[in-house]
Amino acid sequence: MNQKALKKAKREELAKSRYEHKKPGDLGHMDLKLLPPIAGEKIIKSQKEYLLTLIDDTTRQANFEIIQGKNQHQVRTGLIKIFRRSQIEYKAILRAILSDNGKEFKGSQKHQKQINGYYKAKTKPEGQQHAVALLLEEMNIKHRYTQVRRPQTNGKVERLNRTISEEFLTKVKFENRLHREAQLRLWEYHYHHHRPHQGINKMTPKQKLDTQLYPLKFLQKM
Repeated sequence: MNQKALKKAKREELAKSRYEHKKPGDLGHMDLKLLPPIAGEKIIKSQKEYLLTLIDDTTRQANFEIIQGKNQHQVRTGLIKIFRRSQIEYKAILRAILSDNGKEFKGSQKHQKQINGYYKAKTKPEGQQHAVALLLEEMNIKHRYTQVRRPQTNGKVERLNRTISEEFLTKVKFENRLHREAQLRLWEYHYHHHRPHQGINKMTPKQKLDTQLYPLKFLQKM
């Protein structure tokens, strides 16, 4: 591929990553981030912790859950907690999720079938289905994946990973894991209600949601 074609391909990929769905819940971006160890805590390789993040494409509302490992069952448990919390707090109902191709998110191709660009678990004996694929199927949430080695196609959650590292994980001194969990909930609230987001015209995710749910009321406030 020559330089001109390569630049064009990068522009098209960037445009796709900046595309915004029209309605809250149309698409959620999901990812895992390895958490740094807490200062003073003994490091045990087999006990790595991860931050599971799910961000709404339209409003940039995000939910976070710390999980003890990154296998499919731990991700499933974390997702269930996120779904419960987001539905109570924001009445959010997701219709589709985009994730990378990690084995914690995706079963092997021989165990999945593709329908209109989305993946669905094939019928298998009980106990053999991929835990995340089965959960999403049970909740009627479509699942699709990024292009292999192209993290830009899941750019919104990748950018949020950098934000939470820069503004939270490296800024706050955690006393222990319980303290980190409590501080995470405070930062999550700050992110939704007080932090302007450049990608949505410097609104907060809560304001962006209000423009979608109550457009006339929001305009009257302006």
